[in-house]
Amino acid sequence: MKDFLNRIEITDAKRKEFKHVSSLFHTIVCSANDIADSAVRDALDEIKKAGLYRHQVKKACKDTISRYADFERRNFEDMKGTSTDIDKRQMYMDFLDAVGERLSPHVFKFRMSVKQLLDREGLPGSDLKAYIITADQLLEYAVFLFDKFFDNVPPIPPVDLRKTFIAARLSPSLHAWKTVVRSVCPDCADIDFDSDKNCKLAFDIIETNIVTEQYINSSGMEALRLNPETAEKVKQKEKIK
Repeated sequence: MKDFLNRIEITDAKRKEFKHVSSLFHTIVCSANDIADSAVRDALDEIKKAGLYRHQVKKACKDTISRYADFERRNFEDMKGTSTDIDKRQMYMDFLDAVGERLSPHVFKFRMSVKQLLDREGLPGSDLKAYIITADQLLEYAVFLFDKFFDNVPPIPPVDLRKTFIAARLSPSLHAWKTVVRSVCPDCADIDFDSDKNCKLAFDIIETNIVTEQYINSSGMEALRLNPETAEKVKQKEKIK
């Protein structure tokens, strides 16, 4: 991102447009990524409790976490900015925390809906499998949202926006997690969770909470409240512009 802003041939109008796209990206796509990562970590705890954290599953879990960590490192580098920018990392972490707290009961409801469906299908170990499937569905959604976002964002030549932010496409984490799904939940392969009305409703609510302006603003206001000094610096910088 810094490379783009420092390009001499980029006009001020394009810089402004890029910053707007970047802001939307970090508040929408990266929020979905963070929710998916939280679900993965919750599932990982359950996998360890079940004594399944070994061999192929252990390797796949580590790969999932490490590949997400690569994205997260780059993401927070963007929030740090350059030496002349305002360091927004703490405020951004508080934003993501606010999103996570708001989404937590909805993720719980989705997981319970998955468990109920697995119970109706008579599958053993439905509680653990619901954790794993929830993480899988949220990773899939994060990748879908990344693609949808850049399919709809207007181009800002000469920069390839999708390539600029590609580290946020969690396909490497999703690919690794699929090994966990195949290893622990092979009997879930033929279940269409989208066709279950309870699962679909619960997931639709999660999506609404991630992409709707009202909810994004709510989390943003909480982050601003917790970081008054940073918020004031941002406000003053915007006035200068």
